[in-house]
Amino acid sequence: MGIKKNGIKKVLTGALALTMCLGASLATLAGTGGTPASPAEAKLRKTVSYADTLTTPNASFQFTFTGMSKDGLANSASQVPTITTQTLTFASTDTGTTAGGITSVTKNTNNLLAGITWTAAGTYLWNVVETPNTNTSLSAGEAIRYSSAAFELIVKVAYDSTTDSYYVESTQTNQTTNNDNTANTDGKNGADVGDEDGSGNSIYNFTFTNIYSKEAGGNPGGGGLGEGEDTTDPSTDGNESLAIRKVVENSVDASQNFAFSITLNDSAATFTRGTYVGRIYNGTVATGTTVSVVANGTPVTFNLRENQRLVFHDLPVGTVANVTETGIAGYTPAISGMVTQAGTVATTLSTGNQTLKTGENVITFTNTFDNTNIPTGVLANNLPFIALIGAGVLAVALYTAVKKRQAMR
Repeated sequence: MGIKKNGIKKVLTGALALTMCLGASLATLAGTGGTPASPAEAKLRKTVSYADTLTTPNASFQFTFTGMSKDGLANSASQVPTITTQTLTFASTDTGTTAGGITSVTKNTNNLLAGITWTAAGTYLWNVVETPNTNTSLSAGEAIRYSSAAFELIVKVAYDSTTDSYYVESTQTNQTTNNDNTANTDGKNGADVGDEDGSGNSIYNFTFTNIYSKEAGGNPGGGGLGEGEDTTDPSTDGNESLAIRKVVENSVDASQNFAFSITLNDSAATFTRGTYVGRIYNGTVATGTTVSVVANGTPVTFNLRENQRLVFHDLPVGTVANVTETGIAGYTPAISGMVTQAGTVATTLSTGNQTLKTGENVITFTNTFDNTNIPTGVLANNLPFIALIGAGVLAVALYTAVKKRQAMR
């Protein structure tokens, strides 16, 4: 009897588990439900995002659908109907919505399932990805980061005995890979966005996001200085996205270092944080010193002397820069260029957040030395020269005195 009870328990437990699995499967495929007269639909959505000072690029994007299986059975891909490659085209005249300095333009395909003649009920599965690098005619300095997202499109087809026909009962999308090519682990499914086309159908949309960017600066697309070209003039060999200049007035020591810190914050239109490398120049000649800044990270310090510059060649439009100079005794700081600021002697001065644009992005820190702060009126750096002059005057005086004494004898 005990064995029979245990057997019954096992059967009941298995039946319950099977019921739960089936219930979960049905719930996953549920949706709002289509009818023979109004089948459920599926549409693909594409969003292009960019800094709000730019305009929508003239670009087309393609998406491929690979039939994977019917009813989850192995070797059943041949039973999955073909969905042709889809293309969505954007133009510079397209407008979108803007928030937080980012403009997003979104378009949908038509119903992906239109025109398919269904011959059997079941659950059909496609894998959907975007075709990369479809735009090869971008202007200098422009770039498009394609989406690496991947979705499963799941379509449940049912049989209607009244009309003796098959129709799409429900659709769903499961995202398996994110736009930045990382695995999607949050179980996110395609969202039901409601009656978008006025047909009365709720449509499951799945969205691929692309980022359009353009180099900031006056000469986008210059490409920056290459290795081995560091001693050339950056103004003629490479775009200057951002230049931070150091000017010293009434300079008494050309070797005096001035301490700075910088933060770079990516425009929100990005998948991952950028890392940007700037070069320090003496005039137009590279010093070999670089400054590496991780976007949205902690401030990075660097030093500049008289007539030096820190130049970044590849920052995108919309990047936010914030530069601070530490005060130094005897010098009065001022900032000009992208922002105008004036300080007092020995004060620390900051640009605040400045957003890079397609035009010139130059920040000049000017420090004026105040020699009235030295009471004696004698500058320490000039003491050796003054000593030499004094020695010369003394020698002449001694020589004159000796000659005079000799004359008196």
